[in-house]
Amino acid sequence: MKKYQFILLFLSFFSFADFDQLGKKGNFLKAPIKNDLVVVQEKWLDRKFLSEWNIGVSPFLSDFYYMNSYSLDLSYRFFFNDNLSFHLKYSYFLNPLNKEGEKELFSLGRVPLEIKYSPKNYYVLGMDFYPFYGKSVLFNYLLYFDLYFSLGIGKIEIFQLNRSTFLFSGAFGMVFWWNKKFNTRLELEGLNYKYQIPDPSLWDVNEEFSYQLRLSVGILI
Repeated sequence: MKKYQFILLFLSFFSFADFDQLGKKGNFLKAPIKNDLVVVQEKWLDRKFLSEWNIGVSPFLSDFYYMNSYSLDLSYRFFFNDNLSFHLKYSYFLNPLNKEGEKELFSLGRVPLEIKYSPKNYYVLGMDFYPFYGKSVLFNYLLYFDLYFSLGIGKIEIFQLNRSTFLFSGAFGMVFWWNKKFNTRLELEGLNYKYQIPDPSLWDVNEEFSYQLRLSVGILI
């Protein structure tokens, strides 16, 4: 239930947002039904050939039974233009036990597979596409934002395994511009990867689908 509350909160922002479509300042388009005029503005911030650094934290929305996992993130982006950027991202996982995990590990003396083969860290190379932008008002403060989608590929390291495995990443999010230098990103990311369990009695390939809600702050240079 918690994951759906996060997603609904994330999507509810759109009901307060004023979207602008791609175009040049000063162009006027006649609405198809009413006799109104729609102003299509150019983007507030030109990011062509600029770089962005972000640091953030990402709690898992997946239903781990024994852990409350989250990651610490560092990412770099290079903007080819206002609508396309390349990113390199590194995440390190922290996997503290919840009450069920403490009971299983310390009271019963067993180490569940979820703990033994929990994710350790990963890196991703990917591309971001920014199809929409707009502005909204937050506490009487005019806030500009971009909506973006991302796809990436990388490698993830699993505890108690001697090798990394391929990882596929897909995400959508919003970047909020406080000024022309600093921003905040809110991103929902899905991860997909497979790994082989080497225990003789459990020799099998396990496939994971997990979700993270990432909150990060960034600087444009």
